[in-house]
Amino acid sequence: MVSRRWFAAVVLLLGLALRAGAEAETVLRRPVAAEPETLDPHKTTTADDFAIDLDLFEPLVGRDADQHLVPGAAASWEVSADGLTYTFHLRPEGRWSNGDPVVAEDFVYALRRLVAPATGAADIGPIASIVNATAINAGRLADHAALGVDAVDNETLRIRLERRQVTLPLYMSTIYGMPLHRHSIESSGDAWTRPGNLISNGPYRLESWVPNSELVLTRNPAFHSDRPAEVDRVRYLVTDNLETGLKRYLAGEMDWATVPPAKVAWARAGRADLRRGRALGVGFLFFNLKKGPFADHPKLREALSLAIDRETIVDKVNLRGEPPAYGWVAPVIPGYASASYDWRDLPMPARIARARALLAEEGYGPDHPLRFTVRYPTRDETRKMLLAIAGMWKTALGVEATLANQEWRVYVAAVEQWDFEMGSLGRVSEIKDPGVLLEPFISSAGANSDTGYVNPAFDALVSAGEQAPDAAQRFALLHKAEAMMLADYPVMPVSFYVLNRLVTPRIRDWRDNVDNPQSRNIHIAPAQP
Repeated sequence: MVSRRWFAAVVLLLGLALRAGAEAETVLRRPVAAEPETLDPHKTTTADDFAIDLDLFEPLVGRDADQHLVPGAAASWEVSADGLTYTFHLRPEGRWSNGDPVVAEDFVYALRRLVAPATGAADIGPIASIVNATAINAGRLADHAALGVDAVDNETLRIRLERRQVTLPLYMSTIYGMPLHRHSIESSGDAWTRPGNLISNGPYRLESWVPNSELVLTRNPAFHSDRPAEVDRVRYLVTDNLETGLKRYLAGEMDWATVPPAKVAWARAGRADLRRGRALGVGFLFFNLKKGPFADHPKLREALSLAIDRETIVDKVNLRGEPPAYGWVAPVIPGYASASYDWRDLPMPARIARARALLAEEGYGPDHPLRFTVRYPTRDETRKMLLAIAGMWKTALGVEATLANQEWRVYVAAVEQWDFEMGSLGRVSEIKDPGVLLEPFISSAGANSDTGYVNPAFDALVSAGEQAPDAAQRFALLHKAEAMMLADYPVMPVSFYVLNRLVTPRIRDWRDNVDNPQSRNIHIAPAQP
């Protein structure tokens, strides 16, 4: 008979072991600005949602902590001499979270689904060079098997292009290179992204999702051991504004938080945990070029851009220490000369005089003021910036701009349905490449286009850049494309992004210039009990 004393000792030891295991679990608590719109990579539109996608799904090409390309689901790849065929060699040890092997057909299925019109993907522009991708997406070709993607065998994927695209590996490190588990999608229908249904091949799997509260990921035990994740559990915490995020960080509830503009000076004065960096990102206003007062009226668009005193905005309103933006691509890419407006060095009186003349040419003046509405997602710092800009337009030009805020999802829906005249957004890319930020202006950008901008000459320059034989020639062509787009005024850049974040000292090797780091690349010490 087992003695009670022995049994009690075993229970005690087991309890201590379980407690030690629980204490050793490494948990990362990271903020998201809004409830995730979707966990379907093909419908992702926000940087926060993309970060979650990268935790769940490993694309063909990976990125290390410094955003350099490294092997992902593919152990290696090569391109043909003519640049028209990419061959990816998958890891034989790749597994889905349910234990199924990751095979080339999973990528074929994902890419065919991505370009299928019925999917309603946010944007296929970055893979429009794949044979028949544009024709299938536009509905001109019904045979989806005609897409230039083939499974040579279980571990070999071949992608055929209609034209050279040197950035294809870059885009294969994003949602465009992610596989999907066909059986789970077809068996679960629209519910395939819910906890219990979602099967992923990345370093984490979905454990739970409480709407408007948090989304929890846990380490995927089936994930291969190359660059293993150090974090065991990731909690994505929904924070409705920056002030709330800061309070939760200071209360020890989150591991980093963006500093609200009004608190940047406070943080710089006495916070040892403040981390500052430069991102490839821009805050901007944009026009509806499909309909409304600004469609086919570039002079109106130029006049409004001229009258924005960007130095005043960044120095007295935004307060984040950001540089003013007179171009689209932030000057943070080695070897790339960012374009800018030809009037950037004009003093404000000269710019206002030019703006008034342009408005007069369009028939607007004191007796007939230009009136329009600016939609924006509900956010206090955005409201303050737009109030300042609207005041500048009113004072300098007599323009009457009405501001209308909307909850994020409602705002996104309005923009997607072209139910706006002017809007406010930001764009950021972890990939330090100008083509990524220029891509939304390509005619084929689809839902990824905020403006409806169409210029065949711009498209031709970007396309030529993709086919250039070296980086120098490519960057020169993209510089011309950026300058051409700026001269058409589909957008009004206001400021280039600076990252101001408070980061727990438990995180080691934090990268200041990375906006949304992958959880697998974060090294964090366990929290003290």
